[in-house]
Amino acid sequence: MVIATARRSTRPAALVRACAAVTVCILQACATEVTEEVATGSQGVSPNDPSWGCYDPQPGHPTAAEQQSFVARVGRAAQRAEAEVGVPAAAIAAMAAVESGYGFTRTALYAQNYFGYKMPAGGAGSRGSYTLECQPAWDVGNVYVVFASLEDSVSWVANRLATSSLYAPTTQRYQADRRAGVDVVTAVNRWVEGITYAGYNPYHEQYIAKITGAIARHRLYALSENASASPSPDVGGGSEPQPPSSTGTWVAIDQPAENQTVSGTVPIVVTTGGGTEPVTKVLFYSVTSAGHRYLIATDSTPPFEIGWATAGWVPNGSYQLVVEAYVGETKAATGVRRVNVLN
Repeated sequence: MVIATARRSTRPAALVRACAAVTVCILQACATEVTEEVATGSQGVSPNDPSWGCYDPQPGHPTAAEQQSFVARVGRAAQRAEAEVGVPAAAIAAMAAVESGYGFTRTALYAQNYFGYKMPAGGAGSRGSYTLECQPAWDVGNVYVVFASLEDSVSWVANRLATSSLYAPTTQRYQADRRAGVDVVTAVNRWVEGITYAGYNPYHEQYIAKITGAIARHRLYALSENASASPSPDVGGGSEPQPPSSTGTWVAIDQPAENQTVSGTVPIVVTTGGGTEPVTKVLFYSVTSAGHRYLIATDSTPPFEIGWATAGWVPNGSYQLVVEAYVGETKAATGVRRVNVLN
């Protein structure tokens, strides 16, 4: 067991500003246009209205009734996605709700894109593109995929999260958790954390809190409670499968428990699995509520576990423990757990 302390680093925050106009590129007939629907939006609100923030839901929306209606509809699509490709319906439904403002962001209204998914370099099959003209310069890439429907959007994104080399190991771990009888809350939350740290969203702690909060608020864990843990090999949905992960590796923190209050020297024990090659090292980090990141220690000898010296070194408060598993020099998987330090 390694006994270690840690060091800090910081990261900047981002700003959001209002927007001007939109460029719509429907299917393969790509041209700049403003249709009557786009010009007025829902309830006659122009997309050029300076009071409408670029990433925000349309002013006046969503109402409580609109939220409820959206959650019901996206829940059905998310359950189909879990049955087909094995991603957690609870998380996919919450992600669509949060990222689309329950269907009232510009990308949702004008492109049926409920995840803010940008156009991949290789395109998205026959789907067209939508340009979010108001997008600030610091957010690189303002061209988004146009989907045929909410269901098409959910299916396509779910498939990428199941098959992309970045996210497939996390989805495989979720499926293994469910088959092994891991409770649905733990399995779903672990999946949300895994894809976030694999690159889905750069604002890690904030994004995880938003998604898991929405799942709990709308009682979406029930969507995954009785879902199949063994998806059909035919992913369907008209999506374009991505190459599977080269390793399929996963890593999870087994000790301490989620939200456990800890003190003194804290054992951090992880489990690794999957993959075609063994994990060669695990890096252990702590992240403060302000986003400061400490490297606690590196362990290159299985079983991977360390002792985190908190007394006299780590201020009391809430922390995320982050572990990164490496195969050679390649980071293959990430695991996350929240704890509270009280010495």
